Amino acid sequence: MRRKIGYVIALIASMLLVAFIVLAVCLIAFTEPPVLADRTGGNSVRNMLFDFQSLFTGILAVAAALLTVGQMLMSDKGNDDRHDELVQLSLRADKLRLQRLLFPQINELRTCADELQRQTGMLPSSDTDVTEDTFIILEEVGKTVSKANGVVTRAVWSEADDLFDGELNNDVKRFQLSIQRVMMRINAIHELDRTLNHHKRAEEGDTFSRITSPKISKEDAYLRKSQNAGEMKADVDKLLDNMASVFLRLSQLAKEYRIAT
Repeated sequence: MRRKIGYVIALIASMLLVAFIVLAVCLIAFTEPPVLADRTGGNSVRNMLFDFQSLFTGILAVAAALLTVGQMLMSDKGNDDRHDELVQLSLRADKLRLQRLLFPQINELRTCADELQRQTGMLPSSDTDVTEDTFIILEEVGKTVSKANGVVTRAVWSEADDLFDGELNNDVKRFQLSIQRVMMRINAIHELDRTLNHHKRAEEGDTFSRITSPKISKEDAYLRKSQNAGEMKADVDKLLDNMASVFLRLSQLAKEYRIAT
């Protein structure tokens, strides 16, 4: 639309320029000239055109040059627009793959990040501050991290990984590893819970539990459970840092492909 308007303006300007030239020629050719002796009389408009013909010629030349330059600029702009369209068409397949990766995965991970921020704020920084409430919070952390793991293990990540540069690829791997680390620690806490329950049943007189006594003592199981719980906050904070790095790199990649995130 903008290009058509430019063409119309150029056409009108060209027509006005031609009309002015034709009018000037007609005035000079067909109106009364001044008396040659003292340059008096004759048509005043014709005399002005005749006397300042060099000036008017220069003005017309500049106007014609400006019209030419304007037309060339519009033509170049049109070529640039067509080139951009061709580039976008050639990148369409890559753009679609990236869009499938970003949506809805990014929004789901952001939700997980918000939940983890809230949960990790309630976790103790050391095992000496661990309470029974800590393990209730860790259950919520485990569910949230499990959701995040479900998101990052979808096939869309591997389908789009050839679009990643080295830094984004490393950030994604670090993020996935940090998720696995948190899940392994939560699984270790669950295993220690089973060990403690086994000891509890043995103390209550369960014969099978007495015969199949676990290798870890009750005191050692409590100690390890508290240690894992105390170290969980640092692991979750690292996970959140890695997730933020992935968000940043993906936003930059989306910007290159003109995708709004």
